[in-house]
Amino acid sequence: MKLTGTMTFAGSPERVTAMLVNPGFAKEVGIEIGATHFLAEDVEHGQKSTYIVGTPAVARRLAGVDLTISETITWESTTDGRMTLVADGFPMKCDGPLTLAATDTGCVATYDAQFVVRVPLIGPKLEKAASGYLTRVIGAVQKVGQRWLAAHPA
Repeated sequence: MKLTGTMTFAGSPERVTAMLVNPGFAKEVGIEIGATHFLAEDVEHGQKSTYIVGTPAVARRLAGVDLTISETITWESTTDGRMTLVADGFPMKCDGPLTLAATDTGCVATYDAQFVVRVPLIGPKLEKAASGYLTRVIGAVQKVGQRWLAAHPA
């Protein structure tokens, strides 16, 4: 399933790139999405953030009460990156390019990901249900990003 969209930020692509790989920012996103645990670690050209969250109801029978989700964002430049989400012990992956483009008021982040849940017969149903949850998480990233940029001026 294709998962695409945009987020707007009141900061330059360079500031937003730095924000998206800042452990403090990732922790704030974790708080916003209700994560019970958070860990950030550096990876080559980026950061991996791991969150433990309550499993969405539609996947609870298969994944259990809690789900460990790892988000890895890597950058080839200050405007071209990749975002990958995986869940430990659950056959889900969301992966695709993340690009930043300058605007008159900051920048726009565009993601164009492929989201797959590999469960025979019900995978597409789980994808559809979980895509709403992922969209809410991306909304949280934008919300926290606006607060973060306002609180951390250039």
